[in-house]
Amino acid sequence: MKKNVIYIILLTLLSNVSFGKTESIDVAIYSDDGTWADGIIALEKFIEWKGLTHQRILSDDINNGILSNGYKIVIFPGGYANDYKVDLLAKGEKNIKAFVNAGGGYLGICAGAFLATSTVIWEGSSYYYPLDLFQGTATGSINEIKPWAGYAMTSISLNKYNPINKFQKEKLNVLYYGGPYFEPSINQTIDTIATWDDYNNKLAIIGFKYGAGNVILSGPHPEIEESDIRDGNDFGNELIDECSEWGWLWSAFDKLLNQEITDSLIKTRIDYSINESIDYSIYLDKNSETLYSKNDLQFNFQIFNIEGDLLLDTDFYKELNISKFASGLYICRSKYATKSYAQNIILIK
Repeated sequence: MKKNVIYIILLTLLSNVSFGKTESIDVAIYSDDGTWADGIIALEKFIEWKGLTHQRILSDDINNGILSNGYKIVIFPGGYANDYKVDLLAKGEKNIKAFVNAGGGYLGICAGAFLATSTVIWEGSSYYYPLDLFQGTATGSINEIKPWAGYAMTSISLNKYNPINKFQKEKLNVLYYGGPYFEPSINQTIDTIATWDDYNNKLAIIGFKYGAGNVILSGPHPEIEESDIRDGNDFGNELIDECSEWGWLWSAFDKLLNQEITDSLIKTRIDYSINESIDYSIYLDKNSETLYSKNDLQFNFQIFNIEGDLLLDTDFYKELNISKFASGLYICRSKYATKSYAQNIILIK
């Protein structure tokens, strides 16, 4: 059984290796002075789970035009927005605007959301921020949820009419750590994504178009997985959160990429002959109870626990009920003809 575990893990690792020509990186993550290391690590883990590539970049990189190198999304994570503002020169701000205007996605989380807003009110004092992708006000911290520099779990309500939320429940428990609520100016058009339940239903997450690109600004931290180590750090692990925000973040990334909104899509590839291959998709529903396959293939499907014990060995066609499995990490192997593919899945209930 140990050999099986090693074989499965090796297949999982190999499935993430790309061969052939070098392609541009999908996601640029700002990681200069003032950024929050735990948030960056969690974002990297999520992006890898999403199947995208990523690279950390600095203010000098942005000032010198690195965003024109083929990135699809730029992320400004949590941290200290004033440090970002100081380090990003006027030409850097111009480069960010040009990137988004041309179709790039901008994700601002907490400090990254403050950075993108024309007026920041922090602890009662008002500041002008020249990037001003969002014409309006971002106000924090929200002492009614948790005074700065504390953090806590809180609840947000998702706008059911926003396509990003169509695979999600009505509410999400999220990490609050100094983020803002948003108030758009009269000339700023936005899409409401979520509101703060614990602060007068003020705007918690918003989205809007900027030229050809999409912008999402988030007051809470959906990248952090409390009580779970899959985000690569132990921040907030003492907090209790029975749901994951990564499913929502998955759909949000689809929006930033200007593509169809999907629900925690797991993509795999099975090579079944010398000259032909099949791309097929497996969907894990939001309740972690059913796996779905879009194509008409019937293949052998096995589920192992992390110790390598075989828990399920069955044929997979169209859909597979996995409601009997408890929350946790599992290793799956799909076999079709002479080819085999392994991957990890995480069930959260």
